[in-house]
Amino acid sequence: MFDETEFCGGRTLAVNALTGSHNYNLNTPASDKDYKFFVFPNFDDLYAGKMFANSITSPTLDATCHDVRQLVELVWKANLNFIEVLFSKNCVMDSALDFLFIARDSLATMNLYTFFKATYGMHLMKIKDLRKGTGNTTNLVEQFGYDTKQACHALRCLYVISRFMEYGHMGKALWFDDSDYQRVVLLDVKAGKYTEAEFLDYVASWHNVWKEDAEKFYRNATPDDKAHEWAQNGLKQVVKANLMK
Repeated sequence: MFDETEFCGGRTLAVNALTGSHNYNLNTPASDKDYKFFVFPNFDDLYAGKMFANSITSPTLDATCHDVRQLVELVWKANLNFIEVLFSKNCVMDSALDFLFIARDSLATMNLYTFFKATYGMHLMKIKDLRKGTGNTTNLVEQFGYDTKQACHALRCLYVISRFMEYGHMGKALWFDDSDYQRVVLLDVKAGKYTEAEFLDYVASWHNVWKEDAEKFYRNATPDDKAHEWAQNGLKQVVKANLMK
Protein backbone atom coordinates (compact mmCIF):
# COMPACT_ATOMS: atom_id res chain seq x y z
CA MET A 1 0.00 0.00 0.00
CA PHE A 2 1.30 3.45 -0.94
CA ASP A 3 2.16 5.58 2.08
CA GLU A 4 2.19 9.20 0.93
CA THR A 5 3.79 10.53 4.13
CA GLU A 6 6.60 8.00 4.01
CA PHE A 7 7.11 8.57 0.29
CA CYS A 8 7.53 12.31 0.94
CA GLY A 9 10.03 11.70 3.74
CA GLY A 10 7.69 13.09 6.38
CA ARG A 11 7.83 16.55 4.80
CA THR A 12 4.85 18.84 4.44
CA LEU A 13 3.02 18.36 1.15
CA ALA A 14 2.91 21.39 -1.13
CA VAL A 15 1.47 19.85 -4.33
CA ASN A 16 0.08 16.46 -5.29
CA ALA A 17 -0.82 16.54 -8.98
CA LEU A 18 -2.22 13.85 -11.26
CA THR A 19 -0.15 13.76 -14.46
CA GLY A 20 0.37 11.35 -17.34
CA SER A 21 -2.21 9.80 -19.63
CA HIS A 22 -5.08 10.22 -17.14
CA ASN A 23 -4.39 13.95 -17.13
CA TYR A 24 -4.58 14.46 -20.90
CA ASN A 25 -7.31 11.92 -21.71
CA LEU A 26 -5.15 9.26 -23.32
CA ASN A 27 -5.55 6.62 -20.64
CA THR A 28 -6.80 3.11 -21.31
CA PRO A 29 -8.03 0.47 -18.84
CA ALA A 30 -4.43 -0.78 -18.64
CA SER A 31 -2.94 2.64 -17.86
CA ASP A 32 -1.26 3.21 -14.52
CA LYS A 33 -1.67 6.52 -12.70
CA ASP A 34 1.08 9.10 -12.58
CA TYR A 35 1.54 11.66 -9.83
CA LYS A 36 4.03 14.39 -9.12
CA PHE A 37 4.48 15.43 -5.51
CA PHE A 38 6.21 18.60 -4.34
CA VAL A 39 7.09 19.07 -0.68
CA PHE A 40 8.23 21.97 1.44
CA PRO A 41 11.86 21.76 2.61
CA ASN A 42 12.44 21.30 6.32
CA PHE A 43 15.17 23.06 8.29
CA ASP A 44 17.67 20.28 7.74
CA ASP A 45 17.17 20.51 3.96
CA LEU A 46 17.83 24.24 4.00
CA TYR A 47 20.80 23.96 6.38
CA ALA A 48 22.47 21.26 4.31
CA GLY A 49 21.51 22.81 0.97
CA LYS A 50 19.72 19.63 -0.13
CA MET A 51 16.67 18.99 -2.28
CA PHE A 52 14.56 15.99 -1.27
CA ALA A 53 13.66 13.61 -4.09
CA ASN A 54 12.00 10.21 -4.34
CA SER A 55 10.33 8.04 -6.95
CA ILE A 56 8.35 4.84 -7.27
CA THR A 57 7.32 2.76 -10.28
CA SER A 58 4.81 -0.06 -10.22
CA PRO A 59 2.25 -1.61 -12.58
CA THR A 60 -0.45 0.65 -11.11
CA LEU A 61 1.41 3.77 -9.95
CA ASP A 62 4.27 5.98 -11.09
CA ALA A 63 5.15 8.83 -8.74
CA THR A 64 7.97 11.27 -8.21
CA CYS A 65 8.57 13.67 -5.35
CA HIS A 66 10.51 16.93 -5.55
CA ASP A 67 11.36 19.88 -3.36
CA VAL A 68 8.86 22.65 -4.11
CA ARG A 69 11.76 25.09 -4.51
CA GLN A 70 12.36 23.39 -7.87
CA LEU A 71 8.85 23.90 -9.22
CA VAL A 72 9.28 27.28 -10.89
CA GLU A 73 12.69 26.34 -12.33
CA LEU A 74 11.32 23.11 -13.76
CA VAL A 75 8.54 25.06 -15.47
CA TRP A 76 11.08 27.64 -16.67
CA LYS A 77 13.17 24.84 -18.19
CA ALA A 78 9.93 24.01 -20.03
CA ASN A 79 9.88 20.25 -19.57
CA LEU A 80 6.46 19.15 -20.78
CA ASN A 81 6.11 16.69 -17.90
CA PHE A 82 6.35 19.52 -15.38
CA ILE A 83 4.40 22.16 -17.27
CA GLU A 84 1.44 19.80 -17.16
CA VAL A 85 1.50 19.92 -13.34
CA LEU A 86 0.04 23.42 -13.64
CA PHE A 87 -2.84 21.98 -15.66
CA SER A 88 -3.54 18.90 -13.56
CA LYS A 89 -7.19 17.86 -13.55
CA ASN A 90 -6.78 16.46 -10.04
CA CYS A 91 -4.48 18.53 -7.87
CA VAL A 92 -4.22 18.92 -4.11
CA MET A 93 -2.03 21.81 -3.01
CA ASP A 94 -1.26 24.26 -0.27
CA SER A 95 -3.47 27.32 -0.78
CA ALA A 96 -0.41 29.58 -0.52
CA LEU A 97 0.60 28.31 -3.96
CA ASP A 98 -2.66 29.38 -5.60
CA PHE A 99 -0.88 32.32 -7.22
CA LEU A 100 1.21 29.98 -9.39
CA PHE A 101 -1.77 28.03 -10.64
CA ILE A 102 -3.85 31.14 -11.25
CA ALA A 103 -1.00 32.44 -13.44
CA ARG A 104 -0.41 29.09 -15.12
CA ASP A 105 -1.21 30.31 -18.65
CA SER A 106 1.56 32.90 -18.42
CA LEU A 107 4.04 30.66 -16.59
CA ALA A 108 3.59 27.76 -19.00
CA THR A 109 4.53 30.01 -21.91
CA MET A 110 7.25 32.16 -20.35
CA ASN A 111 10.04 30.28 -22.15
CA LEU A 112 8.52 29.01 -25.38
CA TYR A 113 11.63 28.44 -27.47
CA THR A 114 13.08 26.28 -24.70
CA PHE A 115 9.70 24.51 -24.54
CA PHE A 116 9.95 23.71 -28.24
CA LYS A 117 13.53 22.44 -27.97
CA ALA A 118 12.78 20.37 -24.85
CA THR A 119 9.59 18.86 -26.25
CA TYR A 120 11.09 18.10 -29.65
CA GLY A 121 14.14 16.65 -27.91
CA MET A 122 11.88 14.37 -25.89
CA HIS A 123 10.26 13.25 -29.14
CA LEU A 124 13.64 12.38 -30.66
CA MET A 125 14.72 10.49 -27.54
CA LYS A 126 11.60 8.33 -27.60
CA ILE A 127 11.92 7.68 -31.33
CA LYS A 128 15.52 6.58 -30.84
CA ASP A 129 14.51 3.99 -28.23
CA LEU A 130 11.45 2.56 -29.98
CA ARG A 131 12.91 -0.93 -30.26
CA LYS A 132 14.48 -1.05 -26.80
CA GLY A 133 11.42 -0.99 -24.58
CA THR A 134 11.41 -0.34 -20.86
CA GLY A 135 10.86 -2.59 -17.89
CA ASN A 136 7.12 -2.34 -18.44
CA THR A 137 7.02 -2.29 -22.25
CA THR A 138 9.32 -5.07 -23.47
CA ASN A 139 6.17 -7.12 -24.11
CA LEU A 140 5.03 -4.45 -26.58
CA VAL A 141 8.30 -4.70 -28.48
CA GLU A 142 7.89 -8.47 -28.61
CA GLN A 143 4.29 -8.21 -29.77
CA PHE A 144 4.46 -5.32 -32.24
CA GLY A 145 8.14 -5.01 -33.08
CA TYR A 146 8.42 -1.61 -31.41
CA ASP A 147 7.40 0.12 -28.20
CA THR A 148 3.93 1.42 -29.05
CA LYS A 149 3.54 3.19 -25.71
CA GLN A 150 6.70 5.22 -26.28
CA ALA A 151 5.61 5.80 -29.86
CA CYS A 152 2.39 7.32 -28.53
CA HIS A 153 4.39 9.63 -26.27
CA ALA A 154 6.70 10.57 -29.15
CA LEU A 155 3.81 11.57 -31.38
CA ARG A 156 2.05 13.40 -28.55
CA CYS A 157 5.13 15.62 -28.18
CA LEU A 158 4.79 16.67 -31.82
CA TYR A 159 1.06 17.20 -31.49
CA VAL A 160 1.48 19.44 -28.45
CA ILE A 161 3.99 21.57 -30.34
CA SER A 162 1.62 22.13 -33.25
CA ARG A 163 -1.53 22.32 -31.13
CA PHE A 164 -0.12 25.22 -29.13
CA MET A 165 0.64 26.98 -32.40
CA GLU A 166 -2.99 26.50 -33.41
CA TYR A 167 -4.72 27.24 -30.11
CA GLY A 168 -2.32 29.63 -28.36
CA HIS A 169 -3.25 28.02 -25.04
CA MET A 170 -1.17 25.37 -23.29
CA GLY A 171 -4.06 23.77 -21.43
CA LYS A 172 -5.94 23.18 -24.67
CA ALA A 173 -2.79 21.90 -26.35
CA LEU A 174 -2.29 19.30 -23.61
CA TRP A 175 -5.85 17.97 -23.37
CA PHE A 176 -7.27 15.66 -26.06
CA ASP A 177 -11.06 15.70 -26.22
CA ASP A 178 -12.94 12.45 -26.86
CA SER A 179 -13.94 13.73 -30.30
CA ASP A 180 -10.42 14.82 -31.28
CA TYR A 181 -9.07 12.85 -34.26
CA GLN A 182 -5.55 13.19 -32.85
CA ARG A 183 -6.68 11.36 -29.73
CA VAL A 184 -7.93 8.52 -31.93
CA VAL A 185 -4.59 8.34 -33.74
CA LEU A 186 -2.62 8.36 -30.50
CA LEU A 187 -4.71 5.61 -28.94
CA ASP A 188 -4.47 3.54 -32.13
CA VAL A 189 -0.68 3.91 -32.06
CA LYS A 190 -0.66 2.90 -28.41
CA ALA A 191 -2.80 -0.17 -29.21
CA GLY A 192 -0.44 -1.32 -31.96
CA LYS A 193 -2.80 -0.67 -34.86
CA TYR A 194 0.05 0.85 -36.90
CA THR A 195 3.14 -1.01 -38.02
CA GLU A 196 6.42 0.66 -37.11
CA ALA A 197 6.84 1.77 -40.73
CA GLU A 198 3.34 3.24 -40.83
CA PHE A 199 3.96 5.08 -37.58
CA LEU A 200 7.25 6.52 -38.80
CA ASP A 201 5.55 7.63 -42.02
CA TYR A 202 2.98 9.45 -39.89
CA VAL A 203 5.77 11.14 -37.94
CA ALA A 204 7.46 12.12 -41.22
CA SER A 205 4.22 13.71 -42.44
CA TRP A 206 4.10 15.90 -39.31
CA HIS A 207 7.63 17.07 -40.03
CA ASN A 208 6.73 17.90 -43.62
CA VAL A 209 3.77 20.02 -42.55
CA TRP A 210 4.92 21.57 -39.26
CA LYS A 211 8.66 21.41 -38.53
CA GLU A 212 9.90 24.45 -40.43
CA ASP A 213 7.04 26.71 -39.30
CA ALA A 214 7.32 25.47 -35.72
CA GLU A 215 11.01 26.35 -35.49
CA LYS A 216 10.30 29.87 -36.74
CA PHE A 217 7.27 30.32 -34.49
CA TYR A 218 9.00 29.31 -31.29
CA ARG A 219 12.35 30.90 -32.07
CA ASN A 220 10.63 34.28 -32.33
CA ALA A 221 9.14 33.99 -28.83
CA THR A 222 10.87 36.21 -26.27
CA PRO A 223 11.49 34.68 -22.82
CA ASP A 224 9.44 36.38 -20.11
CA ASP A 225 12.12 37.00 -17.50
CA LYS A 226 9.78 39.16 -15.43
CA ALA A 227 7.26 36.33 -15.04
CA HIS A 228 10.08 34.01 -14.06
CA GLU A 229 11.38 36.42 -11.42
CA TRP A 230 7.88 37.12 -10.11
CA ALA A 231 7.15 33.41 -9.69
CA GLN A 232 10.49 32.72 -8.01
CA ASN A 233 10.10 35.58 -5.56
CA GLY A 234 6.56 34.53 -4.70
CA LEU A 235 7.62 30.92 -4.15
CA LYS A 236 10.49 32.06 -1.94
CA GLN A 237 8.06 33.89 0.33
CA VAL A 238 5.78 30.85 0.55
CA VAL A 239 8.68 28.56 1.51
CA LYS A 240 9.84 31.07 4.13
CA ALA A 241 6.37 31.36 5.64
CA ASN A 242 5.95 27.58 5.78
CA LEU A 243 9.27 27.18 7.62
CA MET A 244 8.16 29.68 10.25
CA LYS A 245 4.88 27.90 11.02
